[in-house]
Amino acid sequence: MLVVCVACADESIPHAPRGLSGEPRKCEIADAPETAFSTSTLITESVYWDCARPRAGDLPVALEVDGSNATVSGGAVPLSLDWSGTDDLANHSVVFWFGRTEGLRDSSSGGRGFYVWTPPDDANPISMDLRVAAGADQDDYRFYFALAEDAEGAPAVGTITSHDLHVIKVGSGDIQINLNWRRVVDLDLMVTDPNGDVIYFAAPRSRSGGELDLDSYPGCESRGDRGRGNENVFWREGTAPQGEYVVAVSLFSDCGTFSRDLMTDFTVTVIRDRDDFETMEDTFEPGDQAATSFGSLTFAPRVMTRFIY
Repeated sequence: MLVVCVACADESIPHAPRGLSGEPRKCEIADAPETAFSTSTLITESVYWDCARPRAGDLPVALEVDGSNATVSGGAVPLSLDWSGTDDLANHSVVFWFGRTEGLRDSSSGGRGFYVWTPPDDANPISMDLRVAAGADQDDYRFYFALAEDAEGAPAVGTITSHDLHVIKVGSGDIQINLNWRRVVDLDLMVTDPNGDVIYFAAPRSRSGGELDLDSYPGCESRGDRGRGNENVFWREGTAPQGEYVVAVSLFSDCGTFSRDLMTDFTVTVIRDRDDFETMEDTFEPGDQAATSFGSLTFAPRVMTRFIY
């Protein structure tokens, strides 16, 4: 099993991940570096090893990563990792590292520093919750994942797989609410403030200072890569009124997706004061009611949450 000693973060660990060849090298458990993902549950639940990253080995295990390739600063990215090559995850962990795409080497190994995360059960796929810091800058990242077999603190890894993620810079403050989905479907984030004003694509600013600053696939137009299935409503620091907020998501148009019997999963994240996160997931399916008319602004919004600020 992997031995973790939080109290001895500055002490040397006599084992290190083994690559395809070579002897173990000296490793240390250290504080994870400050990154755009420093607030992520995935990061905070992982152990950071300050040493050379493992190389893909001959361990007969593999992961396939599935999840959104774009999110916003302050957003949440649920990832699913299908695993194979073993009957269960006993004595196994997920090893991962990441960096800005521009600064990473072409190969999947090399460099220094990686995370080890232990799945809570044998569920397949493994669900991982990746959160982006509210103040993160816009950038492109690449994550590398591998399934590792623990052996006295020196896990041998199997096949290494990658997942690209584009982070879009959006507004944040007292309250930030964002919507994320993956298909070319016109969903709309609708937030009602304590004054009863509804912020959405046709009314992107409210009297209270709320603002919709990102709208995706309006009228089923992709408009290049802008938004990539993300919408965001926020109140700047010191401006959000006290009272009840209602967060809803409307299916404006399925853009022909449902005719192919495809579902649309989506995630809503509410962030209060930049560090209090609440994440909800749901699905629109064929047969769910879409907006009936743009001119009359007729919607069938699905209420996701209500909260008091």
